Amino acid sequence: MSAGGFIVSKYELTAGEEIRVPIRVQPETLTLTINAIANSAPAGAYTAHMPSARVTGGRRGLGIFARLVRFEFTATPPTGYKEGETLSLPALSPEFYDECTYGATGTYTVAGSTVAVRVIGTTAEKIR
Repeated sequence: MSAGGFIVSKYELTAGEEIRVPIRVQPETLTLTINAIANSAPAGAYTAHMPSARVTGGRRGLGIFARLVRFEFTATPPTGYKEGETLSLPALSPEFYDECTYGATGTYTVAGSTVAVRVIGTTAEKIR
């Protein structure tokens, strides 16, 4: 569920070579904060001649499949979200992903409502 349309942001590959590619996300993806570290777009220019990272769909095809963070609300969820619902968002930088260990806490803002969250899992980046 989203409070708005999609935007194109940046995603930095885990490879350690500072490769940045486009990724299509909902604006509130950038509001997820875990251990006081924001899921903000990495600085720097896009790397030339690289495909976009993918968030949804099967992970069997070819391409860059973004690393994901799964979390749940620990307080009353924003309007339109269910109690106990699990959400998955891409971790835009390796540094942010490293903070997202099981049980880590933070906040997520949707339509002006900031709610406490807890990490319940992650999915590693996959490049095929």
